[in-house]
Formats: sequence, C-alpha cells, structure tokens
Amino acid sequence: MKVKRYDVFIAGGTQTATIFATCITNACKLFIATLKDDAAYKLTGKQYASIRYKKNYSICGDFVVQEAIGQ
Repeated sequence: MKVKRYDVFIAGGTQTATIFATCITNACKLFIATLKDDAAYKLTGKQYASIRYKKNYSICGDFVVQEAIGQ
C-alpha cells in the first residue's frame, strides 16, 4: 500500500502536524491518539476530514486533516 502525507491544521489555518498514513481514516485515528481529550472525526471526502473534541458543542470543528498536494 502507498503511504500518503496528510497535514493537520488547527481550524483557522495554522498547521500543527504532518502524518504519514495509508488513508485519511488512519491519519485521523493516529492524530486523535495524540490528543489529551476524547475526539471524533468526520470524513468529508477521500482527501479531507474534520476532527472535533467530544466536549465541543459548537458547530465549528477543532482540527482539519487534508491530503498534502503535490507529493
């Protein structure tokens, strides 16, 4: 399987991490494992997902994961 690069951004624009994984689902799970609080992810497509803390009750997510362009 091909490993792809995924960039993680704080919702609002600042890049916070880079993860190498085989798919966006695995990238989200790997990033969530590094967080202190419980979180969940929502896929928007094969190249984009949002992550939010379970205690966050606003409509805005906390992090964005997207496949890096031009690998």
